Amino acid sequence: MLAVLRHLKASFDCVMIDAPAWDGRPDVTALGSACDAIYVVVSKGEADRETTRNLLQLIPCKAAA
Repeated sequence: MLAVLRHLKASFDCVMIDAPAWDGRPDVTALGSACDAIYVVVSKGEADRETTRNLLQLIPCKAAA
């Protein structure tokens, strides 16, 4: 999958992936870490839940250059 992402990023200005819901599996986390940006979409009721906070802690933040 990472090779496919590298090829797409070299060929296009923007590549968007509709990934599965995060459920703690390492393959979903690895996919997210291969991306330049991640949009986390949750309902208003889920925004303050502990599971959402835990997910946000797992997403690496890169400082803007």
